[in-house]
Amino acid sequence: EPVAGVIFYNSNAANVCMALYLRLFTRVRILHNVEDIYEPKFNDWTAGSKTHPLQNLYFSLGQRLMGLLVDGYIVPTERFLARLSSRPIASVVTGCIEIEGTTPKKPAAPLRVLYAGKIESEHGICQFMDALQILDHRHEAPAFEVDISGAGDQSDFVLDAARSLKNINVRFHGFISKDQYTRLLCDADICLALQDPSGRNAQFKTPSKVYEFIGYGKAVITTDVGDLARLSPHVLQMVPSLCPWDLAALLAQLSRDTMAVSTLQKAARKHAIKYYSYDAVGEVIANMINQTD
Repeated sequence: EPVAGVIFYNSNAANVCMALYLRLFTRVRILHNVEDIYEPKFNDWTAGSKTHPLQNLYFSLGQRLMGLLVDGYIVPTERFLARLSSRPIASVVTGCIEIEGTTPKKPAAPLRVLYAGKIESEHGICQFMDALQILDHRHEAPAFEVDISGAGDQSDFVLDAARSLKNINVRFHGFISKDQYTRLLCDADICLALQDPSGRNAQFKTPSKVYEFIGYGKAVITTDVGDLARLSPHVLQMVPSLCPWDLAALLAQLSRDTMAVSTLQKAARKHAIKYYSYDAVGEVIANMINQTD
């Protein structure tokens, strides 16, 4: 059968050229899957900036050019649509993951807590380690163990902070293989994604790992970024602010209530099957490609 539609994931030069060719010489529906928004800022060029200014400028230009060529957008949050060119069709697809056949394991003390992703200040790693310090100094430390995987400029800070803890076991794995990460994820009871709601990229990027965690049926702790606040509190737990004390309180609460953790896990898995599975997302994309303007 002839190709009915093409989805571009990125806005690099090769994709822009291919989109231009398709627009000029074919009638296929062209969609752009926009995972991140690129908007250059003068502060990106200052010392201490964590953003790569040339890369941001390059993809920003590509994103604007793609906006002139595509028929519609697939975005992870409605917040992105206001920053993109107006198009006839657009769909918010917050997650897409192959749903594993096994159900979540029954949580039991000590719970396994997983922080995975960028070990950078904008992703809440400093507040997380401070929360662990708060809990570590309590008379009875919570009944959980912590695994941290990933890489970033705060790795040395994490190592030093982990060594200072006396009552909470923290294992820092650094950058690991996909198989190692999958084992950590499968063993986890609670997963954290703590992107700073007031950070540089709060309006431009979304924590994709949240949807992975939900897809694996984990109890998820996150922050108010993207469209996460629209999800039911039965699906995930959102800290009111990226504050170590709020985070410590929520971790302590869940560590005392394995039933609540289990309830979150079941709700997360149910939500993922309904909205993030290949069948569910495939139907959304097929409707976009076949839609009549």
